[in-house]
Amino acid sequence: MTGISGCLKKVDLERWRELLRKRGHWSFPLFTDGSKRGAGGKGRGGWAVYSPWDDGLSCLGTVEDTTNIRMELMAIGEAVRLGRRLREAGILDGGDSIVVYTDSQFSICALGGEYPKLTKNMDLIERIVTEMEELMWDWRVLVNFVWVKAHRVAVAADEKEQFMWFGNKEADRMATEASGPKD
Repeated sequence: MTGISGCLKKVDLERWRELLRKRGHWSFPLFTDGSKRGAGGKGRGGWAVYSPWDDGLSCLGTVEDTTNIRMELMAIGEAVRLGRRLREAGILDGGDSIVVYTDSQFSICALGGEYPKLTKNMDLIERIVTEMEELMWDWRVLVNFVWVKAHRVAVAADEKEQFMWFGNKEADRMATEASGPKD
């Protein structure tokens, strides 16, 4: 990994704890995306996790010689790890959940075991599944996935769709930025 901008930087933890105490159990949205420069094969890639609630929770990273799918999976893995750090910091309580929004149907299906003959990226898939299970069973924080159609137009049917479109667009912008300048 060439670069990473860490999650949970410059975050006002007390403000978050107070907000969540008032709200009871809730779902914490995290938008993820992966990007790779160049067509096909391997190249320089970037991943991003965007938090619409606090820029200090957003993070991104850069990887050399990688694939787009691996970057999509890495972004999801970072979102799951962020969920654990939020629980460790007392921001999330047992019974709360993180909602991972992604435009990668493949990643959601791969993490759900829908591709039994899959061999590529199994190291990463197995690590993410293990981390999700630990977060859910040991820390009692649920992990939910929502697929977002990528590269939608800005016109949305309702507020929820507009929220998903904006979050996906921001995660896409960050991941593209992390993958570096165009070749």
